[in-house]
Amino acid sequence: MKFASKLGRSMANRADRKLTVTGSVGPTEDMMKPFDQLTDDIAKENLRKHIERLEAGRADGLWLETYSALEE
Repeated sequence: MKFASKLGRSMANRADRKLTVTGSVGPTEDMMKPFDQLTDDIAKENLRKHIERLEAGRADGLWLETYSALEE
C-alpha cells in the first residue's frame, strides 16, 4: 500500500496537470464475531495500519469501498 501510493504520487508529480492520488480502503472480508473470529479491535487495527501506509505514501485521500455493514 505504501509503495503503491508512493508510485502514484511520483507519477502524479510528473504530470503536466494536477492529479489527485487516492487509496482504496475496502472491507475486511472477514466476518465479525459471533459469526467468525474478527473482533472490533482487530478490524480497527487492520484499518488503521492500512490507512497509515497510504498516508506514508502521500496519498491525497481515501476511497471507502463496498462496506455492507456499519460495524465495519
